[in-house]
Amino acid sequence: MEPVEIHNLGICGAASADVMEKEVPQALRLDAELYLLLVGTNDMLRGSGNAVPLEEYERNLRCLIPVLSSRGRLILLSIPPNVESLEYLRQPQEGWKNGSPEERIRAGNRILATLAGEFRLPFCDLFPLFSRCDLTTGESPLINPANSGDPDGTHPTAAGAALIADAVFQRICSEHLFPRRIVCLGDSITCGAKLAGQGTSEGETYPACLKRRLNAHIRNAG
Repeated sequence: MEPVEIHNLGICGAASADVMEKEVPQALRLDAELYLLLVGTNDMLRGSGNAVPLEEYERNLRCLIPVLSSRGRLILLSIPPNVESLEYLRQPQEGWKNGSPEERIRAGNRILATLAGEFRLPFCDLFPLFSRCDLTTGESPLINPANSGDPDGTHPTAAGAALIADAVFQRICSEHLFPRRIVCLGDSITCGAKLAGQGTSEGETYPACLKRRLNAHIRNAG
């Protein structure tokens, strides 16, 4: 059987409007059987003055979803949590007039879950997978001072990217999907910021981990 082909279109810093403008045209040209959409971190984590209103985020998703799902199967991924104390080092707490980072992320995920139900799409909920971990320790699936010396608190480690890939793999299997070409759209979490292979489906990024997992599954099944 032919190996699975995965394209990583994630762009660091992209919000939902950027995905629509910059990634969707390329995604459609690739004519995939399955699209994976993970976007919302930047929409939710822009502090006051730059915050993307929840209504705008929902409108953007309502544009993205029909376009992608008309060309192939689509799985929505939820927004992972972040470490609020580290976020406040970049954007002081008093500047968050539209809810705390966690409140914003939870609100974005409610929108995603609602739209997944409305459009009858598979929903891969990453938030609980990450939030059940202590995100401040060296074992955290998010980059932080304890595991890297980097006060990031938002982007996954290599282990975090593998966690995302495993969740998506399980969802693909539960939906009985057998795609040969997959396109991953989204922001720096998809892109694989600070990981080996950033911007590709090689190395440590979640698309790379997913490709290896799917191709191993094909070999074992063959």
